[in-house]
Amino acid sequence: MSIKTKHLIAWIAALCGIMVVAAFIGERCVLPHVIHWQEMRAVNRVMTADHRAIRDAGRTLLAKHPNTTGPLNVKDESIPKIIRNLEPRRVVLDKDSVLVDVGNVFNPFGITVFAEGVDGHGARKLLDGLWVFHDGQLDEWDASQATPRSVRYP
Repeated sequence: MSIKTKHLIAWIAALCGIMVVAAFIGERCVLPHVIHWQEMRAVNRVMTADHRAIRDAGRTLLAKHPNTTGPLNVKDESIPKIIRNLEPRRVVLDKDSVLVDVGNVFNPFGITVFAEGVDGHGARKLLDGLWVFHDGQLDEWDASQATPRSVRYP
């Protein structure tokens, strides 16, 4: 490796280090605000979507995979486009439900679609057979504006 390459790598590493330190120093830490902003965007995607179409698409997905349980690849083409548009982190099939998680590992948020005839359960019922689960994110979401109140990029 040439000396120029070594210098370039050192400069890039130094700049990355400065950016990380800058994110955590100051009056407030920027990283939690960015994470919160991303969470609220996910909430907005789910809460402003066509819930009836999502429920129907989830039930179609269940019909396509009648004996499948467990996670699907989120890029799987068998997942209907309206569900893929929610940008899920994971999609998990059970015998009578589809869980669509759009949150992150620390703050779960998403919807569960239940098979026809199964009322289901969750934190908040959106429709018969469609429930949302959350970890407090809906407490900050302002439905009258169709956007989260606290979505401000830091």
